[in-house]
Amino acid sequence: MPTTHAPRKRRRPRLADPLATWRAFSGQAMIERAQVALVHGQVAAAITAFSQGHDCLHHWRLLADAFNVAESLAALRIGSDAESRERIARAQQVLAAVYQRWQLRASWTLHAAELNALREAEWLHHIQLQYATLSEFERACVNTAERLQQARAGNAPAGAIVLGTGAPPP
Repeated sequence: MPTTHAPRKRRRPRLADPLATWRAFSGQAMIERAQVALVHGQVAAAITAFSQGHDCLHHWRLLADAFNVAESLAALRIGSDAESRERIARAQQVLAAVYQRWQLRASWTLHAAELNALREAEWLHHIQLQYATLSEFERACVNTAERLQQARAGNAPAGAIVLGTGAPPP
């Protein structure tokens, strides 16, 4: 056997990352119940305050964001049946109609049927959050942000309702 080969280097074990397994599975972990309850509570409180006429612009924006995320979750096949998609679309149409009424008459008034549509979409969004993983929820938030950015840049899909991005006066 020739002696020209260099001897093998001694194996030095690397320190194992104790969080590697946790990092791998954390994306597949379900959203914690406390977080789901917090988000659901915020959306429900926003609907209540919005229907009572308190800080309507802030609550309108919160609801628009929540229902846009619900739409993105439906695109990821969480609560994506036809009836669920219709609930989300109705809630978004209600928000668009209320916003347009506000621009015309400076009134945030909600009709009973509109309030019911918002509550149904809120119920669906709560169900979606219970069955979404952390990575799916994050992906839905990123997709929503990208979709809004595209719409504001003038690249909205056909049939989309893009509302003014400027803040109306208080």
